[in-house]
Amino acid sequence: MESKIFTSVIGFNFELNLMDNNGQPIRTGARRIDYLSSDTPNVGTKIGGEKWFTNFNEPLLNKIRDYRKRND
Repeated sequence: MESKIFTSVIGFNFELNLMDNNGQPIRTGARRIDYLSSDTPNVGTKIGGEKWFTNFNEPLLNKIRDYRKRND
């Protein structure tokens, strides 16, 4: 796996010293945690309501629901 560390981005100061109200430094940066599991994650199995669609298509949603009923 390739890793890249960004050392400069236009408009961002990477040398910022952030302090909380008590004068303690606030840790900055990113952290990666490897997820070690043999289980396959269950992602995207539910269709939410139609409110989150930007271009709602009722017949297409009915086809998806029908497909899932027949193939689950």
